[in-house]
Amino acid sequence: MSNTPFDTRLIDGFLQCPHCTSPDLNDNRKRPDASGISHERYVCQSCHAAFDTVFGVPFFGAYEEADLLGLIEIAANIDNRGKFGVTPATVEHWDGMLEAYHSADDKAQFVASRRDAQSPFLLNRYYEWLEVKTLSAGLDLKGKLVLDLGAGLGFDSHRLTMRGAQVVALECSPILAESGAKEFPQINWYGGFSHALPFRSKTFDAVFCNAALHHMRNISAAMSEAIRVLKVGGTLITTCDSYRPSSHGEERELKTFDASVPVLMGVNERTPPFSEFVDTLKRLSPSLSVDLYTHNLSGEFASSQGKSGTSLNRWDFATDQDALSECGGSLAFKVTVTRDTDIPALNQKASLLSAGTFGGWLHDSKLALSELATFVPVQYVNSPFPGRHQTKFELLNGWRAPTMRSHRTAYRRARWFLSRDSKTNTLSFQIKTRRQPTGKSPTIEILVNGIQTAHFQAIPDRFEKITVNLTGTTPDKPFALEIRIFADDESLELSSFDVKRRTPIRCNTLRNRMVKRCERWFGLKAEQTRHIPR
Repeated sequence: MSNTPFDTRLIDGFLQCPHCTSPDLNDNRKRPDASGISHERYVCQSCHAAFDTVFGVPFFGAYEEADLLGLIEIAANIDNRGKFGVTPATVEHWDGMLEAYHSADDKAQFVASRRDAQSPFLLNRYYEWLEVKTLSAGLDLKGKLVLDLGAGLGFDSHRLTMRGAQVVALECSPILAESGAKEFPQINWYGGFSHALPFRSKTFDAVFCNAALHHMRNISAAMSEAIRVLKVGGTLITTCDSYRPSSHGEERELKTFDASVPVLMGVNERTPPFSEFVDTLKRLSPSLSVDLYTHNLSGEFASSQGKSGTSLNRWDFATDQDALSECGGSLAFKVTVTRDTDIPALNQKASLLSAGTFGGWLHDSKLALSELATFVPVQYVNSPFPGRHQTKFELLNGWRAPTMRSHRTAYRRARWFLSRDSKTNTLSFQIKTRRQPTGKSPTIEILVNGIQTAHFQAIPDRFEKITVNLTGTTPDKPFALEIRIFADDESLELSSFDVKRRTPIRCNTLRNRMVKRCERWFGLKAEQTRHIPR
């Protein structure tokens, strides 16, 4: 295993501007401010684009509108910052345990005999480990320059250093990159985006992307960029990416994830069509050698070939891709560049928010959510409720698909993005929680732009009217209203709740004052509702 700190001068010589591809980037060595941001630390001498260092990690590129949901989820979970617990010892323990699990003849007995193997993540970790082990067998990484694309907290990056590689990790989340850079200092960390890599062509000996490609907004562009930065003879390995048949539209994906707890909690899982993964590979096929693998495959073709189920199977890319495009499952690729591809770099053109600006908000979730709400696309502000059709935006904000009923169901937490005019001071809605097996009532929490405005015990199995005071928000400026449920049973059924009759209310100032006085003096509630002052 290599423990030698990465020579940053080496990779700095391979950087390029993601806007114009110029290699002429000037480091003005600005010191970080109190929030850990060095604004405009790097400046492109050709197009004058400026790039920030966020929590010690250089970010080359800016966030776009398509990143907004991910940014909202980062902001809402700032409390996790610095608490991830992924260290070199964690990775090495998992690797040893997975190797032993793989070798065990009786895997059920192995799990029963080892407490650490009883993790709910065991099978996910095992299949990722197995795919990387299988596809990279015989690949000598010692001393090689390797890019980990979508590196997260550095779990897979450290595995690569254990094989002797000099690793560069690229991650778009400042919180994850900060943790990775702290726990794995031998790895060189950069912030950036897969569809416009800030690295020069023919830089890396290998690129790895584990369970990350299907999260990326433009898979074809990410594949093109990954191949562009490989040397001739270099290898791209992608593993554990879910996919759907090319003929199936997004409605199938929305239906698949409607009962997915991680997605309802904001994890942007995708099942992209098969075509998104292979379009670039087909276009560049004269310059590539492609090995295609699947597991968890379903569909008539898979059954006819005896390759359905969880086993890892290899296919002939040239002859089997059309049939596989009508299946669904998980994909893995080993792509070797056999001759010069001369792929032009893909530039980042549109941007919404600099990494430094976003990072500067991350010391305060209330500030971050308030600022991000102003960037929400207009079609999602004051969108009809309960609505008639599901969208990915609503799903990732906790709302399950609307039904013909008057209410809509959410899981654990749900958000609206709203705005009000100057005469609308309050919002009312009705909410119903589930009765818990313990007999303890769930707790309801209401937040406006991340600020808690209420925290109280619910009355299960009946709709309660809630009234929220909005005078602390700015008229005509979007804001986020979040409903959270805390229940003893976190199952999908028992931590779900129903909401109906969302109604903005125009109230006169005198009535509001009288209501507040009654509540303060006598503990009364106007109209027998729960009135929530801000």
